Amino acid sequence: MASPPGSTDVYIAQKCGVIKVLVGSSLRRVGSVKDMVRCDEERGLLALAFDPDFTTNHWLYVYLVRKNRDIQIGRFEVRRRKLVDGSYHPILGIRHRQSGNHNGGKLVFDDKGLLFIATGDGGGRGNQFGHSQDHASLLGKILRIDVKSPDATAAEPYAVPDDNPYVGTADARPEIWLTGLRNPWRIR
Repeated sequence: MASPPGSTDVYIAQKCGVIKVLVGSSLRRVGSVKDMVRCDEERGLLALAFDPDFTTNHWLYVYLVRKNRDIQIGRFEVRRRKLVDGSYHPILGIRHRQSGNHNGGKLVFDDKGLLFIATGDGGGRGNQFGHSQDHASLLGKILRIDVKSPDATAAEPYAVPDDNPYVGTADARPEIWLTGLRNPWRIR
C-alpha cells in the first residue's frame, strides 16, 4: 500500500497485478499490470511508491517480477486515479532466475528524493547462490538510486548518488547501499 504525498487515498497493489485505490470507504480499480507480472510463489506486483513530487509529475513507481522471473522497477503516470495507458517506463532490471522465492520487494523515497530498493537474494537454501555477499550482484541488497537526476537518459534512466558506499569500488555495483541481506521485503 502507498499514498500520494498530501493525499488520504490509499493505493493497494495486489500480487497478481491489479492496482486499486481506497477513497474514503470506496474501493476502485486504478489499473492492471497483469500482462507484465509472473504471479506464483513469492512473485508478482510487490510494491508501490509515489514520487515525492507526485502532485506535479504524477509518477507511481512499481516493483514487480516479470514473466521471465526477473525483477523490474518502473514507473507509470497516474491521472484521475487511473494508470495512463502506454506510460510505463522501465527504470532498473535485475536478473533473478534461480528460484521463485526471495524476491524482496519494497520501494521507499527518502527526504532527498532518492529511491531505496530492497531486493531478495535469489532464493534457495543457505544462500546457495551467494548473491547477498557478491558486490557484483544487485540481489540481497538495499539499493539507492536517483530517478530524477538531470543526468538520467532514456538509456540510463537513473543516476547513482556519489556518496553510495561502493561508488568507485572495483567489481562492485555502485547502486548498492547495503549488502548481505536475505529477503528484505519491508523497509522504511
